[in-house]
Amino acid sequence: MPTFLTSQLGFNCENGTPLFQNVSLSLSSRRIGLVGRNGVGKSVLASLLCKDIEPCEGSVNGNLNIAIYRQQTNVSVDTQTCIAEFLGVKKVLDALDQIEQGCCDPQVFERVAEQWTLRDEVTEILQSMGIDCPPSTLCQSLSGGQLTRLQLWSLFQNDRDLLILDEPSNHLDSVGKKWLLDLVHSYTGAILLISHDRELLRAMDTIWKLDSKGVQEFGGNYDYYAKQFERQKNALDKQLENAEKEQKKLERVRQKNLEKAQQRSAVGKQARRRGDQPKILLNGLKNSAEQSAGVRVRQEQKALKELNELKHSLRDSQAVEVLPKIHLQNVEQKKKPLLTLWNLVLPFGSTQPISFQCSNGDKLYLGGRNGSGKSTLLKIISGEVKGYSGDLRVNGEVCYLDQHFSMDSTDPTLLEFLMSRCAGTTQTDARTLLAGIGFRRDEVLNRVSTLSGGQKMKLSILAVSHRQDQPFLLLDEPNNHLDLESQQVLASALKQYKGGFILVSHDADFVEDLNITQSVCLE
Repeated sequence: MPTFLTSQLGFNCENGTPLFQNVSLSLSSRRIGLVGRNGVGKSVLASLLCKDIEPCEGSVNGNLNIAIYRQQTNVSVDTQTCIAEFLGVKKVLDALDQIEQGCCDPQVFERVAEQWTLRDEVTEILQSMGIDCPPSTLCQSLSGGQLTRLQLWSLFQNDRDLLILDEPSNHLDSVGKKWLLDLVHSYTGAILLISHDRELLRAMDTIWKLDSKGVQEFGGNYDYYAKQFERQKNALDKQLENAEKEQKKLERVRQKNLEKAQQRSAVGKQARRRGDQPKILLNGLKNSAEQSAGVRVRQEQKALKELNELKHSLRDSQAVEVLPKIHLQNVEQKKKPLLTLWNLVLPFGSTQPISFQCSNGDKLYLGGRNGSGKSTLLKIISGEVKGYSGDLRVNGEVCYLDQHFSMDSTDPTLLEFLMSRCAGTTQTDARTLLAGIGFRRDEVLNRVSTLSGGQKMKLSILAVSHRQDQPFLLLDEPNNHLDLESQQVLASALKQYKGGFILVSHDADFVEDLNITQSVCLE
């Protein structure tokens, strides 16, 4: 039986503007994918379901046992703890160490109980997660993907009515995604997946699409949703086109009727001047014509009003689906060697020497498993990390855009942030650029800290790409937090970007959409 989740749920922004309204949800499937534009409130909805925040209207089922994985792993795990502490097995492993060293304390034996093979079990679990290090390893030394797997594995061990997974694949490589999909398929409870990852969404039974008007349900996986959504969009465009045609047709008829009325009026005036017809007859004809004209005008006005209301309604619906625009500034540049790496060995991660060369305008894909050092290599190129061996030469401007959106700690407004990062940009130009990624009017005065992950990424890309020097971009999983439509728009913009880039991404669909000129894989 469907399990009630929410009834007529609504939530408002701090300024009182509704984020979404009338959200009524039931668990009609065991595997549900939640999609929607960046900033529409998907993570807010997850927090409401977990009762971390209160709704502005409506209600949430309080009888469900819910666990959640949140997309910002760096704030949900104490990195000063070791793996064994995170898994809750440190005391038993310490007791096993004491016994092996000759301890005969009965309390130590009680702590172990029947868990004599726990060390081997933990080692096997870590290996299944791709974590090839002892349980005493600090969490802070793990890569983003390894930390993600650790969290997810722990979450899936709980027997809950509902698991909410908010962007669980953001830091997972292809092997990690397969591992996650195996967990999803074997889990007996219900799962609500908030994701822009098409590979994961294809494993769902139902797709929910959230927008400001509520949630629309599509009874199938991502591919089914994409087809149905495209049909709805085309039907909406056709309805608007027909309404505009009908309005033009009505305007033409209205103009013809007006011209005929003017002609009849002119004939009547001429007849009065000639005096060849009785005035009582002319007055009667005039009154009858005016009454008929009045009825017709009211009917035409009513029809026009209804058509205008229909057009406004259709445009409101269409506006929800208008694609964002990510415009990357392009300036033709002479092609010259920009980066040269020769036998470069990372301080940690892959131990294999790395050699390649990039010119401005080149588009290089940097692949490799979690923990192989992809982010480290980008930080070395940008000058943030030292301690490597080998030769590195950088002959131009590079800009590193990290996956955690390192931004101004003073928390500026969006307008202040963009103008400070793009010297020479006027306020009018900045407002125009911000409108292109969805921030209009007073929204440009919102603080950067209020943005969702996807909105921060759009703002970051906008800022770095509109620097006057048009730098070579170092993109560390830029599509991680972008909604599906924005990923397509970003891919299109990057294909046309003249400055070139190195891209790290585990999303095969996104990488395939780009005109990659060369690839390097860290072993």
